[in-house]
Amino acid sequence: MFVELGHIANVNLGFKSLQNSFYYVNKATIESYGIEGRFLTPVVMLKDLRGSVYEQAPGAGLWLFNCKDKEADLRGTGALRYIEAMAIRSASDKKQAGKAQTIRTVLEAQSGGLWYAPKARPNRHHIWVRKAYNAVFAPFLFGKATLVDQRCNSVSPLGGVEWKELAAVLTTSLFAYSLEINGAASMGAGALEAPTTKLRSYPVLDASQLNPKMRKELVALAETVWGAEAPSIGPRRALSPAPR
Repeated sequence: MFVELGHIANVNLGFKSLQNSFYYVNKATIESYGIEGRFLTPVVMLKDLRGSVYEQAPGAGLWLFNCKDKEADLRGTGALRYIEAMAIRSASDKKQAGKAQTIRTVLEAQSGGLWYAPKARPNRHHIWVRKAYNAVFAPFLFGKATLVDQRCNSVSPLGGVEWKELAAVLTTSLFAYSLEINGAASMGAGALEAPTTKLRSYPVLDASQLNPKMRKELVALAETVWGAEAPSIGPRRALSPAPR
């Protein structure tokens, strides 16, 4: 009844922008340049998430500048005004090697194509888990699929498993123990790291082997926990294993 998480789910790193100061824009910047909504994707940062609840509903605070149109097709747009203004600004120090470089220079060196287009694909998912754990081992759950930054890993179902069924498995004490046992104690201050590649191999309850009645009961139990309880401190008070 137990398999590696990667057997029933895709596990991927959250969105990695490479230049936050360019790709992450707030409301003031959007209004200042008049950036069109079609070039914006809401993005949630770890600091915007609430560890005291399972189900998340963060307000819009940042958007990913997600433009893949050619400059010739952007004439007269706020998106082009933003691109031109930011192209000559200094890049974040941590992305520079030696002398100061512009945002355009740094991003051009990352890959071919349009320098201002995101280098990673901004995928939205219902389930996200922290990359580093301390006291709370619970997943972050979104009723509407959401894009989260690289401080979290996305977990999306495979093999006929529904996302709520997978979320229920990740709410159990069994998964919390799996994190606690397999997490790498390299973060300091007592935190455990769950790197993307290693998280795929962590053992979990195989929801795909449960019959339809068990799956329904598991989700019902999980929804009761999500709606009525705060995530527990440590793994010992999470949702019980699947019903027999």
